[in-house]
Amino acid sequence: MIGFALVAALTAGAALATAPVQVKRLPGVVLPTALADPDLRTLQEGAEAGRIDPGKLPMVELATLDLRKGFVPGVASVEFRIPSNVSPEDNEVTFDRLAGDFSSHAKVLFQAPAAGTYFFDFAVKGHAGPDGAQRTLVLENIGFPAQTRTLKVGDQHAMYVFKAAAPGPMLMVLESKNTSWTFRSLTISQLK
Repeated sequence: MIGFALVAALTAGAALATAPVQVKRLPGVVLPTALADPDLRTLQEGAEAGRIDPGKLPMVELATLDLRKGFVPGVASVEFRIPSNVSPEDNEVTFDRLAGDFSSHAKVLFQAPAAGTYFFDFAVKGHAGPDGAQRTLVLENIGFPAQTRTLKVGDQHAMYVFKAAAPGPMLMVLESKNTSWTFRSLTISQLK
């Protein structure tokens, strides 16, 4: 596990939360321990602020998914729901903001091989919105609090951090309800 000094150095002194959280275990479902683990909380805050450099963390890459390779057997898969454009040539999928109850999104199914901390690094492109309002990209993982990242115009990485309490499936939805965006790839890594 990462030592506190390394985490603090990587996240530039982000505040720590140490209050324990009660978590009930359901069969076959990996539940969150995000608020109970100060190191995880610090990593999440660092990822949200864009202060995490994955290349400086001791991680093992488990899978990289994109339009051309959307499935790694026994590890992860990505599916696209109601995209506005699919470009095999550019290896990207674009999503537009849709009105009403329609959800245009990328759905990720990940099989955590063991208890541990996992990084989900999405390579995305933000598009300019007509109203100039703040644009966000939200990753909802069933059983975990949603994590929101600001989506700038242009190419960027949106990093999300989750801790699996045990081996098992995680089902995630990445979407923006207030702007158009493009999915390029997802790299899933486990912290050593």
